[in-house]
Amino acid sequence: MKHPPSKQDVRQQLQKEMEEFLSGGGEVRQIPRGQSAIAPGELPPGLGRKIAPGPPAPKRESLLHVTQAIDERRRQRQQHRTPKMPRKADRSPRKVPVYDDFGEVVRWEWRSPKS
Repeated sequence: MKHPPSKQDVRQQLQKEMEEFLSGGGEVRQIPRGQSAIAPGELPPGLGRKIAPGPPAPKRESLLHVTQAIDERRRQRQQHRTPKMPRKADRSPRKVPVYDDFGEVVRWEWRSPKS
């Protein structure tokens, strides 16, 4: 199985490539922080198209009255609800341990939820 190169191998390879570039007459230019090579309104190189400016965004309107109407309907619905029936798990007997004075289980009993 082929293993990926270690960080040290990658660093050595990058250092070697940088030395070859500089010895071949290449130079490194310092670019000020925050400056971009991409002109405003263009995509990064390789994507091959420009972003066309679109129409301005429409004005936003408040939808507070809509959310208040939804909340009011929800409140009215909750007032008219009938109480739920207990689930079957709530009505069925449960297996409950009975402990002795020392906290050890002596036996198990089946108890209904009301007791």
